[in-house]
Amino acid sequence: MGHPILLGFVAGIYVNFKEFEFQKALNLTLLLSFCFILPLLGYLTYKIKKGEFEDYDISNKEKRKNLYVFLLILLALFSSYIFWSQDSRLIKSGVIPVYLLILFSYLLNFKIKISLHMSFSFMLAIMMMKVNGKAAFTLLLFAVQIGYSRLYLK
Repeated sequence: MGHPILLGFVAGIYVNFKEFEFQKALNLTLLLSFCFILPLLGYLTYKIKKGEFEDYDISNKEKRKNLYVFLLILLALFSSYIFWSQDSRLIKSGVIPVYLLILFSYLLNFKIKISLHMSFSFMLAIMMMKVNGKAAFTLLLFAVQIGYSRLYLK
């Protein structure tokens, strides 16, 4: 429920088309798709086919370390390009919290298992407050449901 890849992609598309004129929104969505989402899905699919990951959720704490390293490298490259190529403060202020969330999740993963589903959905809800209060509230309700499912529906 609420996979971070899907949730982040849908939120990205929403923000792009809400905040920017059509051509810029389309370019940003294509950039997100081809420079982040597709490489991430390709990596996950490759690891699943090799038998290293069971599914796209990667529940095993030890196996997540590889995912976090890949995500941090991919996000660093993506963020560098965003900071170099985009003049939008909104876009730049969006990539920093995502990078920090992944970095702190990676570090905390050495001690405890972090639910990226839950942490990412709450982060998106908070970030969405800058764009649309109703959308943020909807994401917050969704994040609470994700949190409930992670805690009680094991």
